[in-house]
Amino acid sequence: MIKNSLTICILIFLFISCSSEDEAQLIDQKESIVKDVEGNEYSVIEIRGRVWLQGNLKVTKFADGTQIPFIEGSSDWQNNEGAAYSWPYGNPNSNGFLGKLYNWEAANCCNICPEGFRLPTRSEFQEIRNYLGEYFLFREGAASNYPPFVLHTSIGAGLRAPDGEFYKSMFGQENVVSTSFWTSELNEINEPIIFLVRNGEDWGIENAILNASAVDPRSGISIKCIDDKK
Repeated sequence: MIKNSLTICILIFLFISCSSEDEAQLIDQKESIVKDVEGNEYSVIEIRGRVWLQGNLKVTKFADGTQIPFIEGSSDWQNNEGAAYSWPYGNPNSNGFLGKLYNWEAANCCNICPEGFRLPTRSEFQEIRNYLGEYFLFREGAASNYPPFVLHTSIGAGLRAPDGEFYKSMFGQENVVSTSFWTSELNEINEPIIFLVRNGEDWGIENAILNASAVDPRSGISIKCIDDKK
């Protein structure tokens, strides 16, 4: 009986050890670079067998080469019903690290991601949140076992409200910066669902939060693409 118990314990130990090792290998930094239709380059990250762009989308054309309209003025943005994009905070110099802000029509109407990628679903973002935790590290070089799911240089893109105004935080919180990402889904009252990454300027990087929310489709939101593997 003692011998059988010892055998069982060894098997359990081996199972836990192997499982832990396998789990650690589920996240792997990719060396390859993905390019969009305009030649913008993105580093990628693999998490649980799925490949994501690390940076925010920068493209001004759909994958078929069709130009996405750029809208600068607040009233024009508010009254627009078609696809559109703008720079975060209206600043063209932000494109290198913050990418572009897109309304729901631009994100959803056509293929906007690089070839082989698409807009993530709510459940795909939720899996990231469940796996990495509500509080997850996103900063390069941070003390973590994980490569950054969201580059620290991407945090702070804010959003463009339906009225065309720019905000660094969705909820108007002082000393809080945020970046939001479109999903491909609507909620029960047909509002587009986003995932919001927010971080207080004095919270510390370990306290960045990833949560789901819903917004007006006229909102200007960042895009993070996932591979189109089913």
